[in-house]
Order: sequence, then C-alpha cells, then structure tokens
Amino acid sequence: MGREKRTVLTALARHGALAVSNPETEKTKDVWELAVFGLRGRLNFTAISQPWLREAAKRWATDELPRRRGDGAASVLRSLLAGGVRLSQSLRGSRPDHGTHPALLGRGDIESFLHRLGHLVSIGECSPELRAKTGRDVKRFLGRIRALGLTRPGGPAAGLGCDFTLAYRDVPADAKRAEPGRDLPTAIMAQLCQHLPLLQRGPSGPEIRVAVELLMDTGRRPAEILRLPFDCLTRDPDDAAVLVYDNHKRDRRECRLPISHATAAVITAQQHRVRERFPDTPLAELILLPSPHANPSGRKPISGGLLDLRHRGRVDQLPVLRRDDDTEFDKTKIVPYACRHTYARRHADACPSSLITERSRSHAATTGSGSRAAEPPPTP
Repeated sequence: MGREKRTVLTALARHGALAVSNPETEKTKDVWELAVFGLRGRLNFTAISQPWLREAAKRWATDELPRRRGDGAASVLRSLLAGGVRLSQSLRGSRPDHGTHPALLGRGDIESFLHRLGHLVSIGECSPELRAKTGRDVKRFLGRIRALGLTRPGGPAAGLGCDFTLAYRDVPADAKRAEPGRDLPTAIMAQLCQHLPLLQRGPSGPEIRVAVELLMDTGRRPAEILRLPFDCLTRDPDDAAVLVYDNHKRDRRECRLPISHATAAVITAQQHRVRERFPDTPLAELILLPSPHANPSGRKPISGGLLDLRHRGRVDQLPVLRRDDDTEFDKTKIVPYACRHTYARRHADACPSSLITERSRSHAATTGSGSRAAEPPPTP
C-alpha cells in the first residue's frame, strides 16, 4: 500500500476509534488517546512493567488531567510520567521479584533508585537537571498516590510502606545558572531589529515577521501570540491601543495589554493581509497569523514548531552579532521565548524601584530601550 493510502486509512481508523470511545473506557487502556479527554497526543503507560505501579500511574493521570490545559498539556503529562517510568526501571533491575509486590518495597529500594540516577549522571546518560527533575516528579507522584488512597487495602498499591518515598533531602538542588537571566542584551536586540526584513522570506514570511515583532513589543508567550484571533485589537476610552489575548497557561480569557501605536499598526496591516487572503471566512473564525499549510479557510494558526524552525533558520543566517564590548554573542540563545524575558527586564529597568515596592498601578514612562518601539510598561 502506498504511503498516502496508509496515511488516510490510519487517520480514518483513529477517528473511528475516537468516535466510539469515552473517558471511562479509555482509562482501562495502556495507551490513552488524549483527544478523548480534550487534549492532544497520546499517553503511553506500557513502559511501566509493574502492574500495581502502572495502575497507580493511570489513577494519578486521571487525577492530573483536569489540571492541564493548552497545547503543551500532553507534553507536561508525558514528562511527569517519565519519572514513574524511571522508577519502574530501577525496581525491575534491582530486585529479584522486579518490584511486582508493593508491600515488600521499602527505603532500600528508594536508595537504589537514587543511586541509579546518580550513576546515569556520572556516565553522561542523564543531566544533573534531569536528575533533580526526576526526583521531584517521583516525590510528587508517590505523595499523590497516597493522597488518592491507592495504598489502602483494595487499592492497586495496597501495603506500600510509608518509607517508600523521597524525603526533601533526597532531591538534589538545581544547579545554579552561570548567567543572570535569559534576556537578550540591548545591543543584540537592536541588531535583530535591523534584520527583521530577513524574516519575510518564504511562504510564511510575513506571518513569521509579525509574530516576532509582536513578541518583541508585547512580551507575551509565543503560544499566546500565535493563537491571537483576527479581532485582537481594540481601543480604551482614551483611544489608546489595547491587545486582547488569552493566557492559556493560567486559563485567563480576554486579557488586555496596552500597546504602542507602532505595534497597533503592525496588527492592522496584518489584518488587511489576512482579510485579502481569506475574504469568505467569517471574521469571528479567522486567525491573525494563519498557517501557510493545509489551511484553506484561515482558521488554523501557525504552529510553535514552524515559528521555531523559521526563526532559527533566519537567525543562523545573520552575520556575527556583537555586544557593546565587541564580544561575539551566542546565536543559540536567540529563541522566540527570549523576547518575553527581554521585555520583562526592559520594563523592570524602566520602572522606579519605589513603584515596584509599592506595587503602584501607575504606568511609568519609558523609551523602550532595545525594543522596536516605545510602549508603556505592564501594570505591576
């Protein structure tokens, strides 16, 4: 069978399976289709070999799912579940019974798990940061399955000893970063602004450039900018421009951010381009930054992966970037999310310390150093 036919049949089979699925039946499987729960992707429990630990992980995931929202929810869940997978691997390799009986587990098994993580770091198969994260995730996981009552008689982890847990000191502290932050120096931002026209190349060029300009000017998260609706620009009673966006991470809808006239002009020009490209789609269904692929009606936004790919390709083509002291700057640090850190630093520098201390709601005047245009600092 050809590749295209396989792709179509696989998609049809998946949609057919989803049509007859529901959350209750999905919870019994070892591989979950997260679309049944309103999320994207899959969650795979097959790497956990102990039946009791696998069932406990499913119960934990069932409890965790409602707390996760947005495009990155599945990735967060998989990352958290990875700690349970590493615990399963440790039990399987360090015990004669492979850890299949929870009542026989104790502090010694936790120590074996911690020693295994330390060994993986020493041979270069695990970073110190991942070691610390795994420890935190497993500590949280074991504490949560106890809180859910899974260690009580009749539960999947019945009889699991109280000493089978990670103490506070078991989790190593995160290594301190050598650099003070992830914002970009003012000189580097100025050079990036000079090369903005380079972003316009290619079929998705205009949208990528607008996305980067909005990231620089507003400091919003990339996902918040990419998912802006067509009608995201409004005016306050003083006729000042305001950006209306959704904070998906905190689940806050229609947040409002004052923006400069230059930023508003960028949005207005993009609205004209989108309307010309999709004249028949209702405005309420249009996206400000529509994807150039498989998007005949303009309802599908540019993905974060495409933004990262195009942005990285253009940054790598730039000439050498230098700081004020003429030292070369590492281009790998220039990522879309760095605009958010730079925006925060820029406005923190522009805001007097007394205003920060008193949490005043007055807007401090700023020239927007290192940005494309002057704009008011965010309300503290």
